[in-house]
Amino acid sequence: DRSGASSEAGDSASVSNDSGATMSLDNARILLIERLCSLQKVLAKRQEKIEFYESHVSTLTRDVTKKSKIIQTLLLRVETGERTKLASEAYKRSAPSASLADSFGVLLVMG
Repeated sequence: DRSGASSEAGDSASVSNDSGATMSLDNARILLIERLCSLQKVLAKRQEKIEFYESHVSTLTRDVTKKSKIIQTLLLRVETGERTKLASEAYKRSAPSASLADSFGVLLVMG
C-alpha cells in the first residue's frame, strides 16, 4: 500500500511540476509575443520616419536644383551685362579713327 501511495504522490508531484513548466513556457511565450509586438511598433515608426525623410530630401533636392538654375541664369545675365558694359566703355574710349575690327577685338579679348 505504501508503495502505491508513494507512487500516487510522485505522480501528483510530477503533474504539478509539468503544469509549472507549462505555465513558465506560457509566460515565456507571452513575453516573447509582447516583445515582438513592441519591436514591430518600433520598426513601423522607423519606417515612417525614413519615408518622411526620403520625401523631405527629395523636396529639398528639387528646391536646390531650381535655385541653382536661377542663380546660373542670373550669373550669365550679369556676366553678359558686364561684358556689354565693358565693351561699350572700351568702344567709347577708343579713338574715333579706330577701325571696326579693333573694337571687335576688344570684345573678343574681354569675352
